[in-house]
Amino acid sequence: MTSKSVKVCSRRLCRHGPICAATSWTGTMTDTAGDASARAAPRGICGSGVMRMAPAFLRVGDEQRRGTRPDGAAVALVAKSHGKCYLKLSTRTGQAAPMTFPHVIWTLRRTGGTTLATLLADLSDYPGVQHEPFNAERIFGEVTRNWTATRDTGLLRADMQRVLARKPVIKHCVELVPEPVNDALLTVSASLGYVQIVLDRRADVDRILSLELARHTGAWGKAEARRVHEAVQSGERSLPPIDIAAAATHLRACDQRRRNMHARFADHGIAPFVVHFEDIYADPVRGRDTVAALTAFIGIDRSAVDDYDARVEEALLTKGQKSARLLDRVPNIDEARAALEEVRRPSA
Repeated sequence: MTSKSVKVCSRRLCRHGPICAATSWTGTMTDTAGDASARAAPRGICGSGVMRMAPAFLRVGDEQRRGTRPDGAAVALVAKSHGKCYLKLSTRTGQAAPMTFPHVIWTLRRTGGTTLATLLADLSDYPGVQHEPFNAERIFGEVTRNWTATRDTGLLRADMQRVLARKPVIKHCVELVPEPVNDALLTVSASLGYVQIVLDRRADVDRILSLELARHTGAWGKAEARRVHEAVQSGERSLPPIDIAAAATHLRACDQRRRNMHARFADHGIAPFVVHFEDIYADPVRGRDTVAALTAFIGIDRSAVDDYDARVEEALLTKGQKSARLLDRVPNIDEARAALEEVRRPSA
């Protein structure tokens, strides 16, 4: 017989209201002959004191473990990446209820984030919101504007608590807001039970070139990119050269923001789900597998989504700006690419 003390955070994750009102409980999980049980502290698990679980202790990254309480209510425990287990009860179906989590996608511009964020938001149980909502001119821009005007950390945290109260899913570009806003977003979202996703791009030079092209042409979306491409192809429009110095400066700034982001996760003891543009969009088979892993991380039950495969297929194959064909028509594209690759090259 082995025992292990665990701490479970049930912070507002049960949809049955006060059924799991305790913010946390600590219990001892005992494995005996392939059957495990956990005894909770007085305020845990609706005060029932004991629940029965699947055979084996939960570890970080485990799938759902299912079982029943003595009163017949089904339970599920899930260990997520930040090392806490979450409780969810279903008293209606007699089955362990699927558990989903609100999420933040931390990214940089031109990583395919709009397509991925839209797909995950459509599949999530939590409300969607305008992408990059903390940009000064967008729906939660007041948070950023207030910080810029006051430098008041207390107000910043209160503002962040207010706008995240309904737990909207967030796609956030780390290079577009002051670092204290990034700090507050991680601190508050983690306290509210959000899971954290990082979307990056291995071909960072391609990302910067795509960004510079969008800045010069206004081709931020698929429709705009198609119109610009048609105009260039017909000779109605020519593309300007890349501002190499500005692009190199922005590449360095993004590198620093990327380092700061990962240091921030480490400081909070959070291991985010890290995914790259190439993992999703370069190969449809790998892309489907990557999206499946992401939905499992968030807690989305793919089998409960009737058109799941069609939605994923559409996102992987028919969306995105596909700006590479435009880049080939930029007059100094080879010079710009070589200069940016030199910036990316590690110093000896």
